[in-house]
Amino acid sequence: MICLSPQCCGILAFVFGIIILCGFMLLCGHFLGGRSIAYSKNVPFESGVESLGSVKVKFFIKFYLIAMVFVIFDVEGIYIYMVDIYT
Repeated sequence: MICLSPQCCGILAFVFGIIILCGFMLLCGHFLGGRSIAYSKNVPFESGVESLGSVKVKFFIKFYLIAMVFVIFDVEGIYIYMVDIYT
């Protein structure tokens, strides 16, 4: 069902305008940006030192679970703190 109310048309125009603006900026960056195909541009380095060996490190699933739990409770703590301050 198509919404024809003024609010809906305004929101659709806003979203459409944002999509057009983002596309315009991406195209400008693509056409106006510099291009370099040198080998040295594709080599990763850390603090000016070239890396040696493989950069892939295997982490255990326990690490990811602990990290997710930490992030969840950390963000929840921020919301509880804000509710406590403003009530």
